[in-house]
Amino acid sequence: YQRRVHGQTCTEFGFYQTCEVGSQCFFTQGLATLSSQMAFCSSEFGIPASQVASNIDYTNAYYGGWTPSGSRLLYPNGEVDPWRSQSVAEPLPGVATMFVLGASHHFWTHPSLPTDQPSVVQARQQIRKTVLQWLQE
Repeated sequence: YQRRVHGQTCTEFGFYQTCEVGSQCFFTQGLATLSSQMAFCSSEFGIPASQVASNIDYTNAYYGGWTPSGSRLLYPNGEVDPWRSQSVAEPLPGVATMFVLGASHHFWTHPSLPTDQPSVVQARQQIRKTVLQWLQE
């Protein structure tokens, strides 16, 4: 699974978590740079950085980047999700968004447990309600 996800960052999305020197990152700056994060694209998949950039441009053009077009799209975003900055955060025509307090990356997709925080339980309920409404249209 992880190899597919990592490969997808090289061929489509390019979601890299970096902490560049001189940035406002609160982790060790310079340890996780864009070039170090992208190095596996070349070593593991034979995709050079220039091709990764072209792949990302293509994906953004195809899906609409920050303004995707379509209908019945839902973007749930967790408050502490490190990928949140890569997601659509404001509703658009045909595109709904959701902000889940205290949640990390796709917590609402995990199996339900009695210990789930209330915001995740509410997010699951809202997602179900939204999808059921779409199915009835």
